[in-house]
Order: sequence, then structure tokens, then C-alpha cells
Amino acid sequence: MIDRKSAPAILPAKKINITNPDYIALDNGMPLYAMGNDHEEVVKIEVLFDAGSDKNSQQQVAEATCNLSDDGHVGLSASAVAEKFEYYGASIETLCEYHLSSMSLYAMAKHVHKLMPVFCDLLQTPEFATGELENYKVRNIQQLKVQSEKTEYMARMRMRNELFGDHVYGAVPAISHFENLSREQLQNFHASYYATKPFIVIVSGCASEALIKQVNKTLGSIKCAPGSTANLFSNQKHDLTLKQVPQKIKITKQGALQSAVRIACAAVNKSHPDYFKLNLLINVLGGYFGSRLMSNIREDKGYTYGIGSSLVAYRDAAIITIATEVGTDVTAATLEEIYKEINKLCSEEIPAHELQVVKNYMSGSMLRLFDGTFARAERFRMLLTNSLTNEYYQNFIASLHQISSKQLIETANQYLLHAPWTEVVCGD
Repeated sequence: MIDRKSAPAILPAKKINITNPDYIALDNGMPLYAMGNDHEEVVKIEVLFDAGSDKNSQQQVAEATCNLSDDGHVGLSASAVAEKFEYYGASIETLCEYHLSSMSLYAMAKHVHKLMPVFCDLLQTPEFATGELENYKVRNIQQLKVQSEKTEYMARMRMRNELFGDHVYGAVPAISHFENLSREQLQNFHASYYATKPFIVIVSGCASEALIKQVNKTLGSIKCAPGSTANLFSNQKHDLTLKQVPQKIKITKQGALQSAVRIACAAVNKSHPDYFKLNLLINVLGGYFGSRLMSNIREDKGYTYGIGSSLVAYRDAAIITIATEVGTDVTAATLEEIYKEINKLCSEEIPAHELQVVKNYMSGSMLRLFDGTFARAERFRMLLTNSLTNEYYQNFIASLHQISSKQLIETANQYLLHAPWTEVVCGD
């Protein structure tokens, strides 16, 4: 009989079973990765291009080109496209990141053959209609005006710009960037980075033979320029040197009731051997609800509703960042407590029970990243675009449970004790 009065034993996840996707070369040579099975009823077909915002000749051109690609193509208006996809219960998602862009089709597998021709036309011959572009500009200018009044946004943008400078990671959007967008710019960007350019396809959900054939029939018929390569996102990493001088920046926002606090410094990214240890350490500091920053500054002092720290890894750099919003009267006290917690990590070993709680939290979070075919496809996409393999996740889980308090105090002293922290406070 099941004992319902006692909680089940906690069994930490120590291994993740990850299967590699199937690789198929389309008729035009472009790579397709498929994960899923014949029984799934829905499918996601994502097409990746080397057309991120790092290709911008002027800010917002790459983003606008990507975001407006699904608003009609030559021969079919935006409303007609929307009506067709809505009729079949399908949707399109566009995404422009720093180093890549993508367009994804979500649909019932049984309708894919009716939608793929339109999807392909959107990829190849987007209309960039003047009316749609003007609406896009108005929406984004209005959103930017609203965001620009928020202390959280002001502090975040200033921090990015201070850390990364002119690099695409440090770019701060301005109203003029949207006002200056033109249809010709979008058409030129599309011609340079989408039309006849190599791409990668990731199919998740239904991956039946019939569906792959349908995808090949459409995406495989796109003519790509000679010399196209499947290794779109590899061998493109560039070292990015962040500022190594501590800074304290105050942005005055008259009448603000809260101060937005951002503290950050350079770190190591996913390919570095210390990444797993540093990630665990930053989770102890502020990576979950019971973290030290939350326990001290929210639960004990009552200075904030929430505070967190994270290790943010980009392709060319990584940073440790701490973020919160607090009352303007307790800003100085909050900063003092943050640095106290950082110094404690450098001087005192983390108790065994606390360390085990964080390890359990992180291993559970890792498992959630693989919950479902679409989620697994996202993980594969991350590996692919960062030139990593499945070994990354296996090593993460295996390493997590072997890291000791002694190793973490050494890591804290190496990366936190004398870190050139950049501190940005925006408030009254």
C-alpha cells in the first residue's frame, strides 16, 4: 500500500537521455534536422538564416526585415496570408537574434502540404508593403517611448552599452532608427541575407517520411548560391573584450518611486571549463526563489519584490548580472547587502544542505528544458548555433553533482572577489 503520509524520496537527476536528430540533406543541399515521430499531430518547421542584427548596416533593419517577412508576399496580401493560416489553425513566428534570424511554421501535420508553398513564398518574396511598414514603425516607436520612461529599461540599456560599447550586444534602439526605415532597405537586406542564401531547417513534432518529403519538395527547391555551406553558425566566434574598470553610474529619473539597480561584470561562456561551476555559484547567489539575495533583500530586509542574478552567455561573450528594483530610500542599503552576499561567497563555504538544494533545483530545471519535442528542438538549436554537442548537457548534469563547496569558494574568489563590477542605478 502506498504511504501517503510521507513525502517520496528525492532522487536527483544525474543523467539526461538525449537523442540526436535525424539528418537529411534537402535536394538543394541544405541541411534538415528532424526530431519527433510519425504519431505527433502537430509540427514546427523552423528555417534559420545567418541574418541576425549583427548584419545591420543601420539599426533595426535586420529586425524589421525579419518581423515583416510574414506580412504578405508578392501575390498575397498580409490579410490574405493571415486568413489562410488562421483557417488551418496554423501560425508563423519570426525571430531576429544577434547572430541569426528564423521563421517558423506551426501547423497540424495534415495541413502542411497546403501551407508550405505559402510559407516558402514568404521566405523568398516577402512584400514589405509600405502600409505594413508604416504600421510597424508606429507600433515600435510608441512601444519605445513607453519603455524609455521606465527606470528598469533605462538601466538595462545603459548597462548593455557600457559593457559592450559599439558591439551589437550594446546597441540601444532610438526612435530615429525606426523613423528612418525604408522599404528599399528591407528589400536590400533580404536580397543580401535571405534570397538564395544558405539556411538550416529544424523539424520537430511530426517527422513522418511524408512530411519530410513535403518539406523537401518546397524548401528543397529553393536555389541557393554556389558555395553554400551547412556550417552557417560555426567558426564565426569572435572574442569580445569587456571593460575591465569598475564603474558606478547614476541615471537621474525625476519622480521615480523605485530605483532600478543593475550590476554586471565579464564572465566565461558555455565552452569554458569553469562555466558549470560559475553557473552553480550564481544560482546560489540569486538564481532561484530561495537564493541568498532573495532571502536577504526580499524576505529579511523587505527592500524589493524580487532580485536575481544570472550568468548570461552570448556567442562572443558572457556576463554575470544582478538585477532588482527597490525603493529609492533603500537603494544604498540594497547595494551594500548585494556586495555583502558576494563577499560571503568568497569567504565562507556553502553549507552542504543549501548546496544540495541548488543542485536539485538546477538539475530539475534542466530536465524541464527537455520536456516535449519542441523543447528538445530548442535545445538542439542552441547547441547547433553555439557549435556545441549533446555532450554539453550530459557534462552539465554530471559535473553539477560533483562540484564541491571548496571548488565554489575558489571559483568565487577567481571570478567575483576582484571583478570589475559595473553598477548602474536609475532613479530619483
